[in-house]
Amino acid sequence: MNRTVIAFDTNIWISLVFDKNIFSEIKSKVESGDILLVVSDITKLEWQRNRPKIIEERCKPILKAKDDALKLSEYIIDDEEKEQMVKSIETSSLKAYEEKKKQTTSDFDAVEELLHSCDSFDTEVEDKLYVANLAIEKKKPFDGGKNNFNDALLARSFCKYAAHQKWYLGDVTPMKYDLVYVSNNPKDFIDSNTNNIISEITDDIKIPISIINTKQIAKALNLSKELIDDYESWVDYMVEHAEQMYLDRAYLEWEISKGK
Repeated sequence: MNRTVIAFDTNIWISLVFDKNIFSEIKSKVESGDILLVVSDITKLEWQRNRPKIIEERCKPILKAKDDALKLSEYIIDDEEKEQMVKSIETSSLKAYEEKKKQTTSDFDAVEELLHSCDSFDTEVEDKLYVANLAIEKKKPFDGGKNNFNDALLARSFCKYAAHQKWYLGDVTPMKYDLVYVSNNPKDFIDSNTNNIISEITDDIKIPISIINTKQIAKALNLSKELIDDYESWVDYMVEHAEQMYLDRAYLEWEISKGK
């Protein structure tokens, strides 16, 4: 049975750390096989790079509160009383900081365990070179001068994964979307005119796939279950492309047999 590929950008994975309800729902659906949630090596690298910084940021309010309290203690006239107050502030602040850091680290650990349990793949060198060439030539999405290399690379690699899932693994259930991509920054890879992946990112991917982007995880779960609207058109399309599909698969098997 076919399942729509669901992919999260790194910011969405991080948001799960701070939303226990949606995290529990996603975790349950992944473990039951209800959804196919996919991650790439780029996602994992970005996660590890951002994790310590965000944990530290979540603890910063405690340090600020400590500094504010210490400033107020300066107005205490009695030296002994001031010393006791400073010690109390230091002790309670350290305890609060350690507890906050421990809890946040635990929350990150839980999401990280789910992340590493999902289907995953390594980004191919050819895709890195493809996106690099777009950047060098200042083609979309790099024509505005913004450094969104990883966003374009993630979008491209997830599209290729969905295409492989659709054609080479024998998935034939007529799902409405082959890929639901959840991202907070769609402007970096979505064409505002078509609401689809910027064509330059996927021009050489010959296998047609249906993609939709959303910022909302709950919406993504619903979208991933939608069947196509016109079943008869889908059957006609599959018949029309069946010959090429089998030729492509035969060619792939031939390449594999040659050791490529």
